Amino acid sequence: MSRDDADEEYEYPSAFFRTCPNCKQDYQGDVAYALAKARVDFVEREFKNNYEMCLDAMRENLNALDFKDEQRRSEWEDICSKMISIIEIVDKDPSLQHDGTHSIAMAETSIGEFRYELGTKEDLEEAKKHLLGPKICGRV
Repeated sequence: MSRDDADEEYEYPSAFFRTCPNCKQDYQGDVAYALAKARVDFVEREFKNNYEMCLDAMRENLNALDFKDEQRRSEWEDICSKMISIIEIVDKDPSLQHDGTHSIAMAETSIGEFRYELGTKEDLEEAKKHLLGPKICGRV
């Protein structure tokens, strides 16, 4: 897959990482997780300055993880940290804010849901910040 395979809407064929081309069903379990992770690697390598695509790929990767698997907690944390870093970059540069608003909202929701699922008092406070939105919590 190369940039030449890209479609106009997404700039690359993101469905290849989610849906089986033969049966048209979404991948499940470990296959879905491996492909979501591969999508992040691909987007970071080929489109690293397209923050919207990076956030979307990371969000799908986060959603593909099993929240109950404690062995992957550091991986969850790394994904959330990367997403928050991208959101902060976009927040600081008004020229980047026009396209990524929806992706940022979806990323904030995914991070909030992740924190909520962890369930500790500290994580619930973090979830609240992300789920209520940056303006409500004074992040902007």
